[in-house]
Amino acid sequence: MTEMAIIQTTLYDQDPPDERDNTNENGPTDEREGGYIATPVQIENYNIIDTSDVQFPPYNQGECVFSSLAFISSWLTGTQYYSGTFIHEYERLFPNSPITEEGIGINNVGVFVTHLFETLNENYKTPDGDIDVKSAIDDNHLCYAEVYDGSHAVVIVGYDNDGHYLFQDPQYQGVFRADEEFFEDVYIIGGIRQH
Repeated sequence: MTEMAIIQTTLYDQDPPDERDNTNENGPTDEREGGYIATPVQIENYNIIDTSDVQFPPYNQGECVFSSLAFISSWLTGTQYYSGTFIHEYERLFPNSPITEEGIGINNVGVFVTHLFETLNENYKTPDGDIDVKSAIDDNHLCYAEVYDGSHAVVIVGYDNDGHYLFQDPQYQGVFRADEEFFEDVYIIGGIRQH
């Protein structure tokens, strides 16, 4: 766990949809409703897992799940993984559920993630049934998560003290910040399953 005042890469903040400017000169923008925009911000008092030695594989449209899983695997093992490894495994497990430009079938994501990784969600459940992502980050566990009603995959790598998670996005290759409510279907990753 690394505590620092400035993140090593540029940190981008989520802007409300009505404040978005898709011509932002600071970096990539997302045209989807409720998206985040690349507006650099500085935050203090945050906790982040050091993933500076890990890179996402090159991004292709519809491969955010595979890119995120490759990023997590690379961080866990110290060996660079690529999306193709996970695409082949997905096609083996789900031969009748093709990969499209939009990605994979939303009903297959959870099964796929738990097939590949040991997940620790039960270990981090709060009394009210929520998942305690902050404690998982404190214990040095990356979290796979979905955003935009399950249509995009990201990796939660940290949090701040203002109710935001810090995450890596495979499409934009940066560290972003968004409200905790922005994330759904979070899986706390404990390790790679041996097959």
